[in-house]
Amino acid sequence: SGLMRCGECKKTLVPDKKLKTQKNGNRHEYTYYSCKNNKCSQTCIEVKALEKQVDKMLADIEIPQGFFEWAMESIREENKTEWQTQAVVLSNLQKEYGACLKKLDTLIDMRAGSEITEEEFANKKTEILKEKERVQHLLNDTDGRANKWMDSIEAALHFAETAREAFNSDDKKKRREILSLLGSNLSVKEKIIDITD
Repeated sequence: SGLMRCGECKKTLVPDKKLKTQKNGNRHEYTYYSCKNNKCSQTCIEVKALEKQVDKMLADIEIPQGFFEWAMESIREENKTEWQTQAVVLSNLQKEYGACLKKLDTLIDMRAGSEITEEEFANKKTEILKEKERVQHLLNDTDGRANKWMDSIEAALHFAETAREAFNSDDKKKRREILSLLGSNLSVKEKIIDITD
């Protein structure tokens, strides 16, 4: 509910539960989705029909386990190169950071020795602290970049590998999460889901 819109009138599709009783007395519950717009020509669609379409979409992007393992190994190898590059960058930034600390020490010594005025000390200190903060920000950014890259690739591959199985489970929260990851603007027209809208 709330994830799909009507492809014609753009209203949000809402679920509607119906109970049907067979001649033999058996009762079955069905859930239909419709836009509730009387002026719209679109008819309701049963949830099982929607689920079949989503299952087919997920089957189209499913990644076999063997390919997943190969891809992850390739990414790890690529990541080694990335880490070596990052190590050089980190080393240079750490040297810059150390130089900032040394400048601060020297500045304090100069002030303590009355070599510079209080105003000169304050101005120079502000300048060095800004530089130190800039280098610290670059250090933090560089340190986390490779991890984020690896995590995002792994998450995408994991989704493609397991999404279909998870969607076909009874976990409603997981099913909703998978459906929302397929597209942020899902629409249904002529009883067909469109994820390209």
